[in-house]
Amino acid sequence: MVASYYQDRIVVVNYARASNEKKTTKGCAQRSIGRPTFWNLVLDLLLRTMNNMGVCCDVFADDVVLDI
Repeated sequence: MVASYYQDRIVVVNYARASNEKKTTKGCAQRSIGRPTFWNLVLDLLLRTMNNMGVCCDVFADDVVLDI
């Protein structure tokens, strides 16, 4: 089931009456019941690694900002 979240996914961008689609293999499906869990699993490793490197960052919702 988890693998199915990452198969055959596309990103659709609508702008100025035009639409463009592209396949994606990154990120977590929006509005997915597993999204918070996946986000925590992915971000935990990233934040621990950055902390060990002495890099500060802020995380909110689905955004990561590096504090340089």
